[in-house]
Amino acid sequence: VQTVVLDEFLGDIYLDALVLDVEGSELAILKGAERLINHHHPLLWFEFQHNLKPLVTWLRAHGYNGSQRMTTTDVCCVWGE
Repeated sequence: VQTVVLDEFLGDIYLDALVLDVEGSELAILKGAERLINHHHPLLWFEFQHNLKPLVTWLRAHGYNGSQRMTTTDVCCVWGE
């Protein structure tokens, strides 16, 4: 599978939201979109299975403080201030 860094692939495109379904690679994807995330601070919507602590630490370091976990699934929506 070919991969790309979202910061390079999307350039300066405006980003309102980022939806991820990447089977455990959420943190790697977010790191690859760090410039876009820092600049646009989009709504993030993703599924997670386990090992949430490093993901939450990264999100908080990038200004994402709110979260909502759906009780029937492992889907999380996070937003900044």
